[in-house]
Amino acid sequence: MDSNAKNFISVVIIVAILSFIGGVAGELWVNSFLLPSPYLSFKNYNDLSARIDELIKGRESVKISNVEDAAAEKISQIARLAIVSIYRQKKFFPNSGQSLMDAEFLGAGAVITNDGWVATASDAAYAEKSAFFIVSADHQIFETTEVKIYKKIGVTFLRARMNNSPVVEFVSRKNLIEGQKAFVFGQAGAVFATNIKDNDFSEKKIANDFIHTSEDFYQFVLLNDRLPDDFVGGPVVTAQGKMLGILKTAAGEVTPISHFAGLMKTLDLAEELTRPYLGVIFYDLSEILNPLISEKQGVKIKSIKADSPALSILLPDDIILNVEADKLNAEKNLPEIIAEYQPGSSIKLLLLRKGEEKQVEVKLAKKAQ
Repeated sequence: MDSNAKNFISVVIIVAILSFIGGVAGELWVNSFLLPSPYLSFKNYNDLSARIDELIKGRESVKISNVEDAAAEKISQIARLAIVSIYRQKKFFPNSGQSLMDAEFLGAGAVITNDGWVATASDAAYAEKSAFFIVSADHQIFETTEVKIYKKIGVTFLRARMNNSPVVEFVSRKNLIEGQKAFVFGQAGAVFATNIKDNDFSEKKIANDFIHTSEDFYQFVLLNDRLPDDFVGGPVVTAQGKMLGILKTAAGEVTPISHFAGLMKTLDLAEELTRPYLGVIFYDLSEILNPLISEKQGVKIKSIKADSPALSILLPDDIILNVEADKLNAEKNLPEIIAEYQPGSSIKLLLLRKGEEKQVEVKLAKKAQ
């Protein structure tokens, strides 16, 4: 055999070895990327507050309904551990062979604590006095013991006697990017794969749509596709297995985690869900397109409500620049920041009043949902 032939065979063998090593290394990298450690270390309710604080500061085969995608298969295997199905409760009779049916399915939910708290859409679990069945990924059935509904933003929290359940991790709206892969979970493990179209979506049709209150959320996440109606209320997760919110409408509008993160911190602390209340009406300067307004940071106060704790502290035309260390801009708006605090908390506001900066302090009131 001449030297050229020997060299050719040597090159082929080396390429084959490198390809094998590269494939193994690639698979290990993909697995480490898609299966983060939180899924191997289940957390409890006491840890939920810390996970939300971290979020605020910023860190089996399934059915694929619209695409056959390897990434969707991977994320389904990971995230489905923390995804549950919610059914209307029914009475079972011994030895009858009865089963929960598709007609009794109400929606999907995500386990947020390993002692049984689940988040879903209020359209799925809609009656506070009712009990529901929660079916885990391994088909165990649990009856709910508590139901807390927050109709204003369309979210319900259910609790069942589920111990050591896998829990979902969270991702903030501000950490999402346009075009990023997202997956919506529906009935019996069905998954709809799509992309994020807009992470600060806020529909504006008339002039009054630019007027906001400190208690009403107005920026959402918008997905690239319209989804089947039976996916509404389902958890929406990223390719890293982190939940970004709950599908609000079939048009692809998502209620982000930031809208109800503060509520999750109080689930075990109060009988009724309450929110911190500032009571101001304002314009968000970051979303106004006007050649006479060059400032894009902060919110300009239009008026203060009569029952506001900021009455006589804030004035019309004040511009709130910061809430504590958080700057008000396109990434973080006033209702989302206020929702991070508890009723009774005192917050420092940095204002621009008649061209001069001024710091004031306001004690947030309590408002029932």
